[in-house]
This record gives sequence, C-alpha cells and structure tokens, in this order.
Amino acid sequence: MDMNGKRAALFLSLTATLYGGPYPPAAGQEGSGAIALGDERIVSWATMVESFHPDESVSEAWLDSEQALGPAEGNSFGVCSLGPGGTLTVSFGQVIPNRLGPELAVFENSFSDLFLELSFVEVSSDGVNFVRFPNRSLTPSAVGSFGAIDTTDITGFAGKYRQGFGTPFDFSDLPDSPLLDADGIRFVRLVDVVGGQSTDSSGAVVYDPYPTSGSAGFDCDGIALLAPVQVPIAESQWSQGEFRLSWASEAGKRYAIESTESLERESWTQLEILSAEGEELAFSFPTTGTAKQFFRVVSE
Repeated sequence: MDMNGKRAALFLSLTATLYGGPYPPAAGQEGSGAIALGDERIVSWATMVESFHPDESVSEAWLDSEQALGPAEGNSFGVCSLGPGGTLTVSFGQVIPNRLGPELAVFENSFSDLFLELSFVEVSSDGVNFVRFPNRSLTPSAVGSFGAIDTTDITGFAGKYRQGFGTPFDFSDLPDSPLLDADGIRFVRLVDVVGGQSTDSSGAVVYDPYPTSGSAGFDCDGIALLAPVQVPIAESQWSQGEFRLSWASEAGKRYAIESTESLERESWTQLEILSAEGEELAFSFPTTGTAKQFFRVVSE
C-alpha cells in the first residue's frame, strides 16, 4: 500500500485486539529477538541483486531493487516492494559463515509493531536449490489491509519487527537437506507471504495485511550479515600440554571457543560451544605446542 495510507491506518492497528502467543515479542520488549540497526553484530550488508520478480501490482516508485542493498535506512521510503508472492534474491559476494547465533538479519519498513508485512526467507549454496527457514503463524484469522499482527504469534518470517529492527535467522534452524551446503551458503531469497493464501511450515494458513496496493507486500530495507561478538578473556594459561581459558559469562547465554593459525586470514575454526549457568566459564583442551595457534571466545 502507499505510505500515506499506512500512516492513516496507524490508529486502526494500534487499537487491534492482540492474542499473546509463545514467540518473542516486539522490538524493545524483554525477550525480543530484534536486531537494531546499530547492533555490533552487523558486519556487512547484501551487495548484489541476483534476481527480482515483483508482482505486477507494485508501483514503479517501489521497484528499485538496489534499495535492498547496503545498510538499511530504518524509515518508510528507501525500500523495494515485492508485491503479493514476489521474490528477491541477493548475495554478499562471499560465503556466509555458519557460526554461533544468527547469521542474517532482514529489515522491513513497518511503521509500527502491529502492521507487519511478512516474507519467507530461503538460502542456497548454488543459487538454484533453496531451503526455507521453518516458520509458524498463529494469527487466527484474516487481518485485512490495515489489520494487526501480534509479534508473539509469528516466528521464522522476515518482517516480524518494525522499521529500524531486523529479524534474525540462524542457519542452525535450517532443516537438513542434500541440496544445501550449510557451510557454503551464498544466496538469500525473500518470498512474499500472501495473506490468507500462503501456508507456514505446519501447513496452517498465514495471515498478513492483504490486499494492499502501490507498495504491496513485503518492503525490503536491507539484509545484514551478522557475526558473533568477541568476549574479553579474563585469564589464559598453558601448562603441561593443556591450554585453559576463562571469561565472565551471562547465565543462559551460549559461547563458542574458536582458534586460528593466522590472524591475517581471519579464518576461525569453532572448537566448542558452551552454555553458561553462572557468571564465569572456563574451557580446557590439550595442545601439543607444535603449531602456533590463536584463540578467542565469542558470544551470540
């Protein structure tokens, strides 16, 4: 729909009835998975449009696929619109590493926490065969052009969060597939959800604002590549063939220990993933000392 119409409908979406589902809540609320534009985990953005197939209902003003590249703007305008069932495929000019925590964040331009236009997210290692992230919608009925969606009723869809906040996607959530090399993913595809027609991973109908016009469907503001955050090591010791690291931790958070033989190449190998139960974690492992190695700890 056009942007003036979206603003005019704001009061309608704010007064909609919510249902309170089991999934993470809106941006800014406790337990939300939203990735803010300034999040330190963002390391780069999509650099190339591989293909763009919007629905014919999208107005020419919203057909510039280059708007999906580079940093998201976090406003209502610098986007490209897919239209009902439209698709957009991008790449990053590199293999996307499969590491601890989410690897991607997809940004939409919703003006509120309730008016949410959704898309499926798929990835590919060869640009031909794509695998879709699992998704689930508990929205019980059609929401109409200006209807509201409770973020706690949806998971696994891009567009879950308002503008300025991306929806994270973790490669570890992908189903096993012989068609996908999980360590060689290069392409990301968005497929617009058509409200009342598309179905989720369980086969249930997915509802999002539909029908709309002009800038119909999912509006892509940007797709970010994420990396885990490096954690300061409190102590490191090597003694009698064993190397030990310890660091301050946060209960419930996961940490990965990585190693490399060359800091110049920035090629890190994941050794172990630990889940914290208290305020400190430690990890010990044998080492021969015959090869020079560097170690670090990262968190999701």
